[in-house]
This record gives sequence, C-alpha cells and structure tokens, in this order.
Amino acid sequence: MSPAKEPHIAHTLLSTLHPQETADRLFTEKVLRRPLNLVPTTTSTPSISARDRRRALQESRRRPKGKSQPLTAKAKRQLGIYDLPRRFSSAEVASFKGMHQLWCGYAREVLQGAEGPALAQRVCSADLHGAKMTVVRSRCVSRVRVSGIVIREGRGVFVLVDDDGAAKTVPKEHTVFRVEVPSEDDARTDLQQRQERQSNPMMVFEIHGEQFICRPAERAVKKFKARNLIDL
Repeated sequence: MSPAKEPHIAHTLLSTLHPQETADRLFTEKVLRRPLNLVPTTTSTPSISARDRRRALQESRRRPKGKSQPLTAKAKRQLGIYDLPRRFSSAEVASFKGMHQLWCGYAREVLQGAEGPALAQRVCSADLHGAKMTVVRSRCVSRVRVSGIVIREGRGVFVLVDDDGAAKTVPKEHTVFRVEVPSEDDARTDLQQRQERQSNPMMVFEIHGEQFICRPAERAVKKFKARNLIDL
C-alpha cells in the first residue's frame, strides 16, 4: 500500500484562508497551471570586455544631450561676430555720445577724492569704454590727432569712432593718448558750467599705451608700478 501523498504547502495555506472550493480553484490556476517563462540562452554572442564597456560609456558622455553647445573662438571668428563696420550711422554715433556722457559721470565718481599715486592707480584701472581719446604722440605720424570715443578695447588696440562715424583702430604700442574728464554735465546752464569749472577744473590725463597692453579685465585688477617715461 502506497503512503498517502502529503498536500502541497500552498494548498494548505490557501485552505486556511478561503473556502475549500475557492482554495482548490486558486491552487489550480495560480500554482499548478502557472506559466514558466524561460529565457533563451545562446553562446554565439561574444562577451563584452570591460574596456569596451568603458569606451562605450565615454562615447555616450561625449554625445550632445539635446543642449546647444557654445561656439568656439574659431567659429566666432568665422561667423564674424566680433567684426565692426568701418562706418556707423548717425543714430549709432548719437548713442556713442550718450555712452560718453555716462562714462564722464562714471569717471568723476571713480576719481573723486583721489590724489597722487592713488589717482594714477584709479586711472589705470578704470574702464575706458566710452572715453574720448586723442592721440598726442606716436612713432607713426599718421596716428597723431586721431580722436574718437572708445567703443572697444583689445589687448593691443583701441577702436575709436569719430564724429563722422568712421571707426579707426589705433594700436597701443608706441602711442600716447590724451583723455579728458569734464567737470560738469552738458545739461547744465552756461552759468552753472562756469561756476563748476572754477571750483572743479577739467581733469586731463596722458596714457602711455605701452603700459596698457593687456586685456581690460586684467587691467582692472592689475597693480601698476611707477616707471620711467617711455621714449617714443
């Protein structure tokens, strides 16, 4: 006589929770007839080494993820982003004159109360975009008396725009520039201008371009030292 077959543990647990008919139905559907999904295996796919996985991860990081990449310096030069026209319109010249008035107020605030070496340091560190410059001495005779408002300062050049709208690039090397800081605004009356001029005369500076051969951002934090005048 064969021994009695013990009931399945899952059937026993279901019988304690549900009626006998419900327990039999759940055991048949969920346990006995439960499908078993088998994953096909094959040995034809070559195994990926750790080096290949690392290389694929690096390439995925290099790919753009939908964000626009900034332009390189070479691409900017090819597109001519920093190119300036040789001549500006009268409306643009008027805007440059307004920028010059703003610069005069800025220069008066920066230079106010400074004297001696402190004044020279503030002049050397000041932003010159909007200042009106005149070339007073230069090894190149054609540069002398060139005047205009500074609209761009590079490492070795100033770009000036005169009253006619002509843009002129003047190198800093072997050139002395004259910068004037008026003591009053153009909006004041003649009487107010004369009274202000008597109390606070116009400030005039001569800048040696040799000592300004650097980028404006670098010049703003640079410590200048007293040196002998440069022989032009």
